[in-house]
Amino acid sequence: MPLWQSASTNWKTNSSLIVKTDSIMKKCIIILLVFCTTALSVPAFAQYVNLLDQTVSTAIDGLVEQTITDNNLPGVSIGIVYDRQIVYTNGYGWAKRNKTDMSASTVMRWGSISKTVTGVLVMKLVENGDIQLDDPVTDYVPEYENDDVTIRQLLSHQSGTRHYDDDCTFSPYYSGAFNATKSLDIVEKCGLLFTPGTDTNYSTFGFVLLGVLVDRVGIDAYGKGYEALFEDWIKNEMGLSTMQADNTNTLPDMATGYEPLNTATNNVPNVGWKLPAGGFASNVYDLTRFMLGLMDNRFINETTSETMWTDQTLNDGTTTGFGLGVFIDESSGDLGVWHNGISSAMSNTLMDFFPEQQLGVVIMTNDGRPGNVAFPIIRELKEQILDVVRCPQSRAFVGSGGLFGRNIHYEAADFIEASLFEISDSKVVFDAGNTIRLKPGFKALEGTQFKAIIDGCEGASTPDMARVSSDPTTKPEHQLATPKTSNEIVNIRGQLLSIMPNPFNDIVKIDYEVKDTSEVSLVLYNMQGNEVRRQLNHVQQSPGVYQVEMNGQGLPDGMYLYHLQIGFESITGKLIKKQ
Repeated sequence: MPLWQSASTNWKTNSSLIVKTDSIMKKCIIILLVFCTTALSVPAFAQYVNLLDQTVSTAIDGLVEQTITDNNLPGVSIGIVYDRQIVYTNGYGWAKRNKTDMSASTVMRWGSISKTVTGVLVMKLVENGDIQLDDPVTDYVPEYENDDVTIRQLLSHQSGTRHYDDDCTFSPYYSGAFNATKSLDIVEKCGLLFTPGTDTNYSTFGFVLLGVLVDRVGIDAYGKGYEALFEDWIKNEMGLSTMQADNTNTLPDMATGYEPLNTATNNVPNVGWKLPAGGFASNVYDLTRFMLGLMDNRFINETTSETMWTDQTLNDGTTTGFGLGVFIDESSGDLGVWHNGISSAMSNTLMDFFPEQQLGVVIMTNDGRPGNVAFPIIRELKEQILDVVRCPQSRAFVGSGGLFGRNIHYEAADFIEASLFEISDSKVVFDAGNTIRLKPGFKALEGTQFKAIIDGCEGASTPDMARVSSDPTTKPEHQLATPKTSNEIVNIRGQLLSIMPNPFNDIVKIDYEVKDTSEVSLVLYNMQGNEVRRQLNHVQQSPGVYQVEMNGQGLPDGMYLYHLQIGFESITGKLIKKQ
């Protein structure tokens, strides 16, 4: 008999739990963890990725398509990182209107997201001990005329360097590949607006100057200039095959820019001179992989990343909303790191991620209207996508596909249902607010760790994604008993498994099994995390099956959390008190 066919079947673990209503077993909480021995490999590289369930991916598709329709955008591509891996990429609309569909393979300019590349290269030089953040720029670029500007001030837009709108709009700029000497000549024509460190002024020219610094230091320390360091430390590190400097305006698979609407851009602006500030391009897959590399500390170590993502302050201590090469937003309570970009007449882009949640979204559009018209549109789309990914109302896993990857944590406010579906992964968690149904045809292949728990994201704006807490006063740890390998549960056929909160009146009877001498405790909490009952707190000396009654008399109706600890094993769930 398969392990989950009957609630009365013994768990093949060091402890087990069966929750009964009153003295009659009307409903059970069945909590399931499967752990076997072999896993299928992650699929090979593909420009189109879909590791989301059908319900969520369909909802995202609808959001993007509606945004295109409502705002007459030519095309949009998106990428999503969830639980430290790329789970979704797709393209919508036109790469070339009425000729070529937008896809996840379509190349577009990054615009100012390129500044994050320069930020990473500078921080890598800091990490390697080649430079220090508070060194004057003139220590490395002596011909630069402002000896009171530091590297940190350039990275955080505190140098006072002018931007396009600050009387620094001369043209033409030189064409072709980035040349540090020529670009420095352009920067020096701009001058400063204020004393460095006293204010902020977003500046493309300031990051061009940082590119010159990287080029000079790289040649001195490694015999490699800016682009060669980019190739070694970023492109090759993450295998970003389509990411490149846009020096020619004729990159393969490049989307056509539209400005104004429905009018293709014929005179494509040259951006090679400002490569460190706005000259990179790629498809959405590679921009999403770049974002994942930032989140995973692939380019620089964790300590350096934390420095890069720290909100910088002015001389008087005022925070600025700028990190080092990125924007910082902590308004949601969690650290948000982002940057956007606009490439004149060609594209509008956004990269926004939450390192602590391991969640991020990339959006690219070939809407090139002036005045950054597309930015508020894609920013709102980003918020809608985040809401769906963080906490969909429900999730449905159906069809002939499977869930593949690593450490995926699927949450839903209401229910999760899976049928005719297989899982092969290092770790998969289904986390719903009310019910999890694994219907006929659901398979968990050998090598899979699978956990189903009732908690859900409950509509929170920034819920825990893959993280859980061992402190039940915050968010209970949903650890189940350590599993043993079992081939019984490799193939499930013909069963309907439901996991749901357990209504009770006054008494809940809990059976648990102890294989070895263990400390045992059972505590009931309200949804605010306050302890309301402690039924067990002792050492169980003898192996065996035991039963304890949890008395709910006097408790108001509502949802409660129970926490059963047997040695190092923790089993947590929800109970509903109803009269």
